[in-house]
Amino acid sequence: MTVYNPIKQEDVQKRINGNKKENIENHLLITLKSLQVYAAAAFKFGKESEAAKDALYARKEFVRILKEERKLFKFLLNNLHLVDLNAASEVINMLDEVRDDTVRYYNEVLNGIEKAAVERDEKLATRAPRDFSTLTETRNFREEVVGLLEDTYTVRKYLNLPEEFWSFIAGKCSTIEMTHDDADAMAFVNPIYDKDGNIASLRMTAPKPTDLYTALVAIQTYIKAFYVYQAIGQPNFLNDEYTINKAQLNYVKYLGQKATHTIK
Repeated sequence: MTVYNPIKQEDVQKRINGNKKENIENHLLITLKSLQVYAAAAFKFGKESEAAKDALYARKEFVRILKEERKLFKFLLNNLHLVDLNAASEVINMLDEVRDDTVRYYNEVLNGIEKAAVERDEKLATRAPRDFSTLTETRNFREEVVGLLEDTYTVRKYLNLPEEFWSFIAGKCSTIEMTHDDADAMAFVNPIYDKDGNIASLRMTAPKPTDLYTALVAIQTYIKAFYVYQAIGQPNFLNDEYTINKAQLNYVKYLGQKATHTIK
């Protein structure tokens, strides 16, 4: 089982504050570069040229992304005392990576327009395809951030399974804090059979939800356990992967809706 090195809250706070500072620096750098490139493109191709307009539009896109990044880090900072710090650190790593990709991409866009102006060939200003999604193009990042506040109680509340089921598994379920790899390897539900070959009970291990991924594995584990619970006294139990996948997908959508109301 993976063992994390302890992370201090003040260290995570420093990372977030460092990201906020870098956000401002990136804003200034791309804004300055955009205006310089716009001037060059407008001089060579005219103010209404696609190259000149894209130089300004690139800045507009980038500023919108930075605004979303600030919202995510503000939410993290305000709720840092409520989340698992290891999980929060992993989400910050993810945000760092997409930030670096985003800055690199918009620099390349502006460099392309600048090159087009120098070589007097507007075709060179055409944007290259992008192989990642920015913070404003998908709700995935919001779902990941809001998912840090999920725990066993919120997951069970979302599933809305009968109270009798939760009482039944109370002494049969080990809930353990796990990494993503551990959750895949260690989460399980095994039926226990009586001498006649019918299901009499179960044993299980579920991850303690600390982020979106472990919450999804917990949902999968609890629903499988509920199928076994429903089949007590019978030789076989239903294992409906379609229903499980649908429940996980709906949970992600639920977090997306939750993020809309909580990340501002």
